[in-house]
Amino acid sequence: MFVHVWNVCLYSWLECLFTDTAGMFNDKIEVSLPTNIVDGSVHATVSAIGDLMGPSLSGLDGLLRLPTGCGEQNMVKFAPNIFVMQYLNSTRQMTDDVSTKAVGYLRTGYQRQLTYKRKDGSYSAFGDRDKEGSLWLTAFVLRSFAQARQFIFIDDNETNGTKEWIMKKQQETGCFQPHGKLFNNALKGGVSTPVTLTAFVVVSLLEAGVAPSDPVITKAIKCISSKKNSVTDSYSNAILAFAHTIA
Repeated sequence: MFVHVWNVCLYSWLECLFTDTAGMFNDKIEVSLPTNIVDGSVHATVSAIGDLMGPSLSGLDGLLRLPTGCGEQNMVKFAPNIFVMQYLNSTRQMTDDVSTKAVGYLRTGYQRQLTYKRKDGSYSAFGDRDKEGSLWLTAFVLRSFAQARQFIFIDDNETNGTKEWIMKKQQETGCFQPHGKLFNNALKGGVSTPVTLTAFVVVSLLEAGVAPSDPVITKAIKCISSKKNSVTDSYSNAILAFAHTIA
């Protein structure tokens, strides 16, 4: 149980309470008030919640967005809907209204994203109007579709071709090199080098059902392991660590 105690303009605490032998929560907080405080102006509130993330994620359903725009913009709005549903379901805060709204947005975003799928199975901002598909965007789409599968129907025929296209882009070294245009470079965050891109692709393929024993995965893991010392920032290290963990 987490209790947040707030005294206007003066104090704020986050207390983690534990039950005593009688199964009751019991804690004491001492507050030292200034000597020159105005009489009658003291005011305090106490709120209790069983979820540490609760105070920061209240109104999370407000993050739901109807996917629109090009192949990149559509995914920017599509993916958060998945994360919101996962969190609300896992914390048992999902309501019928929110679920209906979120599922509708996911279905719309899914169908819209398919219009940006190229004939070779890859994805780009404008589909077949672009010169080639984007490896990062294609991996992002594949992973997002794999995660959305628990909420909406995802056609295996659509994702199988995408997996094959990604796997064919692997280099002899086991690494994946950037391929295709990404108009919004802020989308890929810390995935800006071949080693971090390779880790991201590994995560996407594994979450899409590719077996850890698949040669593409084992070669990619060797690539990551051989170049891990070149990664210095925390975000990239987290991606590499996650790829190793699920592989």
